[in-house]
Amino acid sequence: MFAESGLSQVEFSRKLGLSASSLSLWWRRAQEARQHAARGVPSGPGFAEVRVTAPMPGPTVMIHLPGGAKLEAAVGTDPAWLGQLLKAAASI
Repeated sequence: MFAESGLSQVEFSRKLGLSASSLSLWWRRAQEARQHAARGVPSGPGFAEVRVTAPMPGPTVMIHLPGGAKLEAAVGTDPAWLGQLLKAAASI
């Protein structure tokens, strides 16, 4: 999303209400993960684009997984539980 925006890190951060230093750190880690993947080195957890939507009847988070699977969870779902679910889904 950032790479396709054509904006500088500062502009992109400001647009989304993020600190530029946080975006810079996340961007650097994502680049390192891509480099590891290109060399076939496991890098641990990765990054994914997340979009928060608010369809009726209440706000949800839709997570698009590799292979086309989608996971929809209510906003406020326990993050630890959701993390375990995503980890389990990735191993299928």
